[in-house]
Amino acid sequence: MATLQLTWDQRRVDGMWAWDLGNEHLRARIIRSYGKKSIHTAYLGPLHGEYYPGIVILKTAEGTDRVHHLTREAEMYKGPLKNLQGKVVPKCFGFYTGKRNGVDLGCLVLEYCSGPNPVTHLQQFNERVMVAACRLHEAGVFHGNLVEGSHFVKSDDDRVRIVDFSTATLHKCPGAHPALTSGSQSDAIQCPELVKIEKVFGYRGDAQAMRARLKPQQRLW
Repeated sequence: MATLQLTWDQRRVDGMWAWDLGNEHLRARIIRSYGKKSIHTAYLGPLHGEYYPGIVILKTAEGTDRVHHLTREAEMYKGPLKNLQGKVVPKCFGFYTGKRNGVDLGCLVLEYCSGPNPVTHLQQFNERVMVAACRLHEAGVFHGNLVEGSHFVKSDDDRVRIVDFSTATLHKCPGAHPALTSGSQSDAIQCPELVKIEKVFGYRGDAQAMRARLKPQQRLW
């Protein structure tokens, strides 16, 4: 059994565990919380050692229903997204659960992605967005909210990562090949998510709408 000691502040520390991660014991210390305080940047390291250089993203949940939804997202990373980790989606370092005063807790540990601002290289970025979206669909996953550019982030290796699979579902895509030059999908392709992505990020996409969707503060993990 693996464990995670999560330090929120000087007064609050939670212990969590995972049965599928071997015998590794880690600790994490939250740096900053975002949104409704369920997304955080944090330092991560061995329980009795120094924190690793760099930071990770933590997605946390409290309460049975919210932990259930986060568990579902974690299962996406372990299942259909497994071979896309570090390429199309962030690497997943584990999902931990625990309790505090009888309340269920969950914590999903993900790769932190924060590359250069893509707005300065829109055409190249858009092409990578289209390819990433198609690879996601080829893996059998329907994201459900890809048209919002906040779900595309750049990694340090200058690749695109798709984030936030809280509403994702399994999907048999009827077509997964982007029209990068024509700006329109073939009539044979009926996938609604890819059609929407093409309208915004395709060759003839709406540049102004695109820039608005890529604002860093709108990014959702």
